[in-house]
Amino acid sequence: MILAANAKRAALLAALLVAACGPSGAERAGKVARGGLTRAWPATGIKRVLLRAGFAPEATVAVRAGDTIEIFGQPSGGAAGYHSPDPKWKETSAADWGLDFVADTHGDVLVVSSKNEIAYIHHAYTLREVTLAVPPGIEVTRERRALSGNGAPDLSPPGRP
Repeated sequence: MILAANAKRAALLAALLVAACGPSGAERAGKVARGGLTRAWPATGIKRVLLRAGFAPEATVAVRAGDTIEIFGQPSGGAAGYHSPDPKWKETSAADWGLDFVADTHGDVLVVSSKNEIAYIHHAYTLREVTLAVPPGIEVTRERRALSGNGAPDLSPPGRP
């Protein structure tokens, strides 16, 4: 009985140590959590956010106090209707596709782009239900990305040709 109790305590202590030594908050950002994907960046020096994603025009923008810019998106899609000649092929779920948000600054503009969003023949992987939260005074511009088979992010400066 005492041995079993000590084993449970040891297992609990090991779990706590692993959790404490695990990834930091910044490293956890971008993981699929709460059924969706979240990212955050410092708002210091930022006057405008340019959001580029397949569903950017439909994105909800929330103004709230704080010093971070946060984004949430729901991975969606798949390869419905695709029939691979490989009998072992299995469709990749939207949560496992590698959908993400990445960002780069250009002066006082933070460009946020979706990553790995695609729409090509039977394959369509997107981030939906996008919500962008910004501190007061930060302007938001939403720009729809034309999706293709190339999911590379578009972090080019605003006003590109």
